[in-house]
Amino acid sequence: MEEIERRIHTGELTLGERLDPVRVAADRLGLAPNTVASAYRDLAERSLVEGRGRAGTFVGRPYRPSGDLIPGVPAGVVDLASGRPDPELLPDLGPFLAGLNGSTTTYGDPAVAPELEKAVAPLLESEGVPVGSLVVAGGAGDAIERALGAWLHPGDAVAVEDPGWFAIADLIRAMGLVVVPVGIDESGLVPSDLAQALSRIRAVVVTPRAQNPTGAATSTPRVGELIDIIASRPDLLVVEDDHLGPVAGAPLESLSAGRERWVHIRSFAKALSPDLRIAVATGDPETIERVQLRQCVGPGWVSHVLQRTTAMMLASEEVGALTAAAGEAYRVRRQILLEALSEVGLPAQGASGLNVWVPVADEEVATRSVLERGYAVRAGRRFRHLAPTGVRVTISSIDGEIARIVAEALSGGRARSMTRRA
Repeated sequence: MEEIERRIHTGELTLGERLDPVRVAADRLGLAPNTVASAYRDLAERSLVEGRGRAGTFVGRPYRPSGDLIPGVPAGVVDLASGRPDPELLPDLGPFLAGLNGSTTTYGDPAVAPELEKAVAPLLESEGVPVGSLVVAGGAGDAIERALGAWLHPGDAVAVEDPGWFAIADLIRAMGLVVVPVGIDESGLVPSDLAQALSRIRAVVVTPRAQNPTGAATSTPRVGELIDIIASRPDLLVVEDDHLGPVAGAPLESLSAGRERWVHIRSFAKALSPDLRIAVATGDPETIERVQLRQCVGPGWVSHVLQRTTAMMLASEEVGALTAAAGEAYRVRRQILLEALSEVGLPAQGASGLNVWVPVADEEVATRSVLERGYAVRAGRRFRHLAPTGVRVTISSIDGEIARIVAEALSGGRARSMTRRA
């Protein structure tokens, strides 16, 4: 599947070209026909190929993102599916916007507001991230795209977490790159999986804490293992997406120390306000320079109104206290749900962040069972590549009663699914 995708993006296979029939490809590659058929189906789901019945399978148009990042929740249903932060735990932007006193930023001024650089640099350094030059992007996704675009070309492969935030995989495919899934557990990327993928990839995108959807946080022992594995590939670009930052509920363990190519991205959307659309990136000098130069011939800079607002919020003691309270509230809510799931015999992951991942035998049965009780959780299929089935539960609105109802619904859904399969 990856090889066909690579050949499509590099132009070796052109639109409308016929692929080998399943059995012919299976014989040529020494694979089972079902394996080839499965690869063709996965490619068809992403519009890279299209089946035309007896006529065969043909190259389609390159991948287009689906755009369904946030699912619709029916009226009257409690949203435990969207991954959003609790609005009550976000600071009010009004006083900070009112304190801006206008903006005189114009063409030719520095792209990074001095106030923001002064606020962010010590914050990152206090968590062990070496800070050189900074780039401000329009959110974490924008920063990831710019970092990958600094070095990679269509057909290059990027390792992503599995299960992982599907918008990153969508972005990678939209750039003409190839997704290589790497397993993840509660302590971070699985070292053996990363080692197996290492020879094929040119970059890896990793979430050091508050991983979406599992809540994984890279542990100190695990980060040491991962650093040892990637040490043999100094050319490998490591992109760290620290999207939750101070409200993640876990310390930052970075893979970037001492690397030749790396970018660390800190977003403020979920800690301060989703509408700020601000992410700050630092990294090795050459990568950051490439990103800066490309930004110059594109948007130029991110609004200093937004940058200065973010800087004022980061300097505010009141906002700092609210951020600390938010991190503690999310920790308590995760624990409430994890304990409720444990009481009904369901294992789950949720070491940090806004989400808990619950393995289930049948995602459709599980989500429907919860919905029947007035709550919406998200099926895991969009997050998964090779990982087993599961559902994601956002804990922003969780309390003891909701946790009990959801846990019982998921437990019952699991039992019905197992009965049906039997």
